Amino acid sequence: MVKSKVSKVDIMEKFGIARRTVNDICKVEDSLRQFKESKKERGTSSKLAKIKSMKTGSYQELDTALYVWFRQKREEGNPVTGPILMEKAQEFFERLYPESSKSFTASQGFQQKFCQRFGIKQLAICGEKLSGNSEAAECFVNEFKTMVEGFSYDQLFNADETGLYYKLLPKRTLSSKHNEPIGAKKPKERVTINACANAAGTIKLPLLMIGKAKKP
Repeated sequence: MVKSKVSKVDIMEKFGIARRTVNDICKVEDSLRQFKESKKERGTSSKLAKIKSMKTGSYQELDTALYVWFRQKREEGNPVTGPILMEKAQEFFERLYPESSKSFTASQGFQQKFCQRFGIKQLAICGEKLSGNSEAAECFVNEFKTMVEGFSYDQLFNADETGLYYKLLPKRTLSSKHNEPIGAKKPKERVTINACANAAGTIKLPLLMIGKAKKP
């Protein structure tokens, strides 16, 4: 704000801070901007975006190496748990600081603070991507191209099945302070749906439904 020719007095009145605080902010303005950009680059969570402190870890090279490794593993689709992260942190420390006189232990406290600094949170793994064989899939793509030579997209069909819990209610709801949402048991009634369409999207066959027998 100071660089945009806004007077310090206006800043003091708007934010209710003392002149000394404004002067201190001006001294580290470039660092503040770099800190803000680094949070954007990390894709930080909304909770981390509100943090105003620029406090970093005691071992910045370790933080950087560990975060780069973490991003690479997640982009490859590999799950990274807390123990795996701590084990890798210990390995990086021994590589980066072989002559350090300080002892270092990649504890749960280190993991928690590291995740807070980089906006990392624990989420459930969804989908079946890790169950597939990527090498075999690439080979099949090449084989499939040979198999379908001479056919148009209108002639190529694909069918797949999925489960439908037709009595299951949405997990989230709009709510006010007057009516707090109350949970209930999730119904397990399920049918199997088979969908089929051509590659061009011009033909979509009626859904095939497979229910359960009354007397299995």
